[in-house]
Amino acid sequence: MPIPSYNVPVTGRALFVGNTTNINNNQALIAEKRDMNVSNEGGGNGPVGGTMTVYITRVDQSIVLGPYSIGAGQTISVPIDNSPWDVIMVTSQTTLVNVWIDNGYSL
Repeated sequence: MPIPSYNVPVTGRALFVGNTTNINNNQALIAEKRDMNVSNEGGGNGPVGGTMTVYITRVDQSIVLGPYSIGAGQTISVPIDNSPWDVIMVTSQTTLVNVWIDNGYSL
């Protein structure tokens, strides 16, 4: 699934794939501070669902951050650089998940 993704039901293992075409998108490859955000919204009826384990990895897997344990109703924000990043998550119960990158810019 792409990043960003919102309200995605996850059971078992899921991979969210970051954008690997920064140069083609006219984005400068500068030392930009960003945050990878992952939220566990719980089951479809509110914050009921299991804890999920999350790893945030560079696409080339040269850096692996985590594991992070995220309970239902919780969100984590992990600082990342401007490289392409993926998110791997594992959960034993179905939960709704949001994954997005915040670059600190506001409109």
